[in-house]
Amino acid sequence: MKFDLQELSCLIAIASERSFTHAAAKMHVTQPALSRKVRELEKRLGVTLIERTTRRVCLTKAGQTLSNYAQLILDTCAEAEEAMIRFRVTDRQAVELGYGSRAQFEYMLRLISSLHDVAPQQRINVSHARTFERLYLGQLDAALLMEGTVAHQKGIQYQHLDHCGLSAFFPRGYYPGEKGAISMAELQDRQIIFTEPNASELGVPFLCLHEMIRGKLLEYGISEENFHVSTSPEDFCSKIISEQLIGIMPDSSAAVVGNLIEALPISECRD
Repeated sequence: MKFDLQELSCLIAIASERSFTHAAAKMHVTQPALSRKVRELEKRLGVTLIERTTRRVCLTKAGQTLSNYAQLILDTCAEAEEAMIRFRVTDRQAVELGYGSRAQFEYMLRLISSLHDVAPQQRINVSHARTFERLYLGQLDAALLMEGTVAHQKGIQYQHLDHCGLSAFFPRGYYPGEKGAISMAELQDRQIIFTEPNASELGVPFLCLHEMIRGKLLEYGISEENFHVSTSPEDFCSKIISEQLIGIMPDSSAAVVGNLIEALPISECRD
C-alpha cells in the first residue's frame, strides 16, 4: 500500500490542531478538500482514523497509530532532503581565495562574510602560502594582495597600467594627480623596480613574481635594461621615494570586497 505524503501531513495537522478548520488553514487548503483527503485515506485503509462530533475532533486508536508513523515518515523525508543538500554543497566546486599578508586578513574576513550573505551554501577555501605563484598559475580565483598596504605608504602614489594587470607606484607628485592611468609608453625610458615577496614566508619561487611582471613589460616593448629588483616591500617603498623609481606590482585594486564578489565563479552571486 502506498501512502501519500500530503495525506499524512493532513492527518498530523488534524492531530495537532484538533480542528478541521485550523488544520486546513495550517495546510493552506480548504476545509472540504481536507475532509475529502481524510475520507479517501480511511476508505483506502478500511479503518476509521478520526472521530467527528459537533463539539470536537479527535483521532481513533488507529488514527493515532498512523499519525505516529506519519511523523516518523515525514521526519525521515526531511532528513533525506537535508542529506541531499549537503551532497550538493560538497560536490560544488569550492572558490579558492588567497591573501598576501596579515594586513589583508581583516579584508578577507569581510569578503567571506559578504560571500556567505549572497551564497550561504558555497564552499570557500582560504590560503596564505604561495599567493602570488598560485594566482599567476590560475590556482586561485581571487586574492587580496599588497597594493592596499603599499599604496598608503607616505609619499607614494599609484596608477593602473593600461588594463594589463599591473599597477605602477611612484613618488607622490611624480605624475599629475588627476591622471587616471599611466600608458606603457610613459615607462619606456624609466627605471623600473619590482618587489620581491618574502620567499621564506610565502613559499614563492624566487623569480615567479618577477617573471610575471617582466613578461608583461617585455610584451609591451619596455627595455629590460631598466629593470631592477627590490629585496623587500620596505626596500621597494624606500627606493621609489629616495631614488625616484617607478615600482611595478600585480594590480590588486579589484580586491575591493564588492567588486571581488562579482568576479568570483559563484552562480548565486551573479544571478
